[in-house]
Amino acid sequence: MTNIGNNVQYQIYMNMIQPGPDRLPVQFEVWEKEARKKLEDAIKML
Repeated sequence: MTNIGNNVQYQIYMNMIQPGPDRLPVQFEVWEKEARKKLEDAIKML
């Protein structure tokens, strides 16, 4: 019997071999930009 978690993880991994920006489950670039913006604002407030 296979583990469903492993199957889901494998399917996501296989889709990421040739990723397109719309196919990734998470877009880290957007998070990184927002985090840098928030940190810069916080530093300015000090």
